[in-house]
Order: sequence, then C-alpha cells, then structure tokens
Amino acid sequence: MSGKIVGMTRRAWEEDDDDSVGLLELARRLREFLTAPFPADATAHDRQGAEMWALEQFARLRAEVREEEKAQRRSFIQGQVCAYLTEGYSRSAAAQAAGVTPETVSRWCRKYPAFAAAARSAEAERRQSQPQRRRRQKMTEGVQSAIVSLLEEGRTRGQAAVAAGISRQTFYTWFQRLPEFREAVLVAEDAAAAARLPGGAK
Repeated sequence: MSGKIVGMTRRAWEEDDDDSVGLLELARRLREFLTAPFPADATAHDRQGAEMWALEQFARLRAEVREEEKAQRRSFIQGQVCAYLTEGYSRSAAAQAAGVTPETVSRWCRKYPAFAAAARSAEAERRQSQPQRRRRQKMTEGVQSAIVSLLEEGRTRGQAAVAAGISRQTFYTWFQRLPEFREAVLVAEDAAAAARLPGGAK
C-alpha cells in the first residue's frame, strides 16, 4: 500500500508542478498533499512513506532554489566587477568595490570562462578608451638652437616653446632638469633684454 500512496502523491505533485512558482508556494503544495485525506485502508506505514517522499522533494527544491539565488547574486556581482573594470579599476579594487575579495574574483575567473572573458573585455575596453600617452620629447641641438634664436628675438618662453614644436610643460621640465639648456635660455633672454636697451643691438 505504501508504494501506491507514494505513487498517488507523486502523480499529483507532477501534475501541479510549475517551475515559475517560488519555494514557499511549492512548500504549500507539498503540505496540501500531505494533509489530503488518505484512503480508508491506508496504514501509518503508507502515510510515513508519502511523507518521506514529500520531504525529499522539498529538500531537493530548497537546494535548487538556494543554488539559483546564489547564481543570481554571483552574476550580479560579476556584472558590478566588470563595470568597475570598465571604469579603470584594477581587479583587486573592482572586487573590493563590488563587496567581494580579490581571491573570489580570481577563483571565478578560473571557474567561469564566460566571466573571465567578460573581465578581459572590460579591461580592453577601458584601455581603448584611454587617451594615448604622448611620447616624452627628447632634447636635441636643433630644438635648443631654435628656442635660443626665438628668445633672442624677444619671444616669451611659451611662444618660443610652441614655435619650436614642444609644449610649455616640456620647456619647463627641460629648464629645471637640464643645466645646459637652462643656461642657454638665460643667456638668450639676457641678450634680448640688452637689445631692447637704448643703444642696444639693432
């Protein structure tokens, strides 16, 4: 008789099963199956068998729901990590901003290829969006000669730098770091100042 009762319960469950309902609704349905009237000739053993089967189903469903909730939360956090990576965060900083440890992000990258690919894509997108750094300009005799000539003509430092093809920032970096360049600039400016004095060089 126990097998018959379990079979009746299982069939009723399968007919009413719906993946779209939540765990509480599934639990309610199981409880209804368990409290439904049993045949008059059913024994305590019959009822125990049906209850055991129902409890097994409930445990299975609870595990599935918890795993699904965990997967959804993991997916949400992974999305946050990728968003932070796109903004220029390092992986460690992105992990902390998303509320997980860097070790967790590393483990996810090893375990979930799709997340690893998304993280790499986010990092590549950030690199592509960043402006390319300008190459540091080198001092050459030609550039220095051009700047000196322009300063001797009375140009300002900024005007001489731009006319010689360098930025004002580069000019002042050289002026601070290169003694020979600094001396040439000062001599050229002194010559320009002397030329502006009455009786100076025409």
